[in-house]
Amino acid sequence: MRISRRASRSRGTPFASVNDIEIEDIPGMTEPTERNVEKKRGVMSWAFTLEPKAENVLKTGYKITWPEGMQVGLVD
Repeated sequence: MRISRRASRSRGTPFASVNDIEIEDIPGMTEPTERNVEKKRGVMSWAFTLEPKAENVLKTGYKITWPEGMQVGLVD
């Protein structure tokens, strides 16, 4: 008996709190099923049905740009 399973995957993406910083999805990436999951900014999820022994590749990526001379840091 072969049973399909429903699968999901979530991940956080960066977001900017300053308007001069732009974060955009790279074209050709897998579109998420949901954005801002549970009202958490930057959290995306993908849901799909997967047959036994099957694979599903999720492509994710983003581009970050900011004005020249602006210092940018990452916050955990």
